[in-house]
Amino acid sequence: MVAPSPASARVARNPIPRSRIAVAVVPADRAEIHRLARRRVVAIDFFTSHRCGVTLGDLTVRLLDGALPPRFVALASLDGLRLAVHRRLVELLERAGPSLHVDGPPFARRLTVRLDDPAAWIGFLETPAALRPD
Repeated sequence: MVAPSPASARVARNPIPRSRIAVAVVPADRAEIHRLARRRVVAIDFFTSHRCGVTLGDLTVRLLDGALPPRFVALASLDGLRLAVHRRLVELLERAGPSLHVDGPPFARRLTVRLDDPAAWIGFLETPAALRPD
């Protein structure tokens, strides 16, 4: 067994508490989310593209194995589900009310994230954090 690096150990010991970022899960999707995650970390991420003066982008959900990349921070687990979020999304998720969902047809199910306040995402796209490279 390989010892965790100091950075990954710090992330695991000090997750952001649910009182700061409470990720909701629709009860009907809970079992399916656990099945899709298969003990991996459910990580809320994002992408943006800036072309011709306009910034477009979306929130994404990734499933990560092993130690978290440095751009992610751990959130408090939810019924055994390990969660993480891109560092630049912490403030957005604090105020926007994220929830995990399972979407797609039965043969191609995938995890998605939605915000109670979708306008907060539009506001995020107008910040320097949205376009700063990792």
